[in-house]
Amino acid sequence: MPPDESSRAPRARAAQRTGAALLVLGALAVAVVLWQPWVSCPGEDSSAGCRPGSGELTGLVIALLVLLTGAVLVARARRS
Repeated sequence: MPPDESSRAPRARAAQRTGAALLVLGALAVAVVLWQPWVSCPGEDSSAGCRPGSGELTGLVIALLVLLTGAVLVARARRS
């Protein structure tokens, strides 16, 4: 077995673990940003019904990018 093939398996496992961690982190961040537990607005029973501000939208975009990066890492690691 060539040396670069034997080093692929640990790299693939590390990429898959990193991707899985980013997937979980991104999914949790998306859920928290959409839930908005720190917001209250008049006329709404739930904080999730409040209109998001620019900070929440920025956080949502970042969380979605983390989620997407994790998904790509996991998919690429499974292929190799």
